[in-house]
Amino acid sequence: MHAWPRREPRAHAPQALVHELRALVARLDYETQLALKESLYRISRNTYVRVTGAGAVVPRTAHTAVVDRVVANLLFNKFRPAPAGPPLRACA
Repeated sequence: MHAWPRREPRAHAPQALVHELRALVARLDYETQLALKESLYRISRNTYVRVTGAGAVVPRTAHTAVVDRVVANLLFNKFRPAPAGPPLRACA
């Protein structure tokens, strides 16, 4: 009888998630990719400044504040999959 090597279930999850995220981001247009990257940098920098007190917070415009809020919600909120059912029809 063949003994399968024991693997931790979470050992490959980060790699799979990174691969899935890269594939998803690659489907976005360049401007959206750039906006996402810049938002992640602003969120990261401002969080570092708040936690450590070192440096200055990156100033935001009304537009970047909205983008940052949407990106943060997508990252940190858990979304439940839609219930299975008949496909939605387009409105005429």
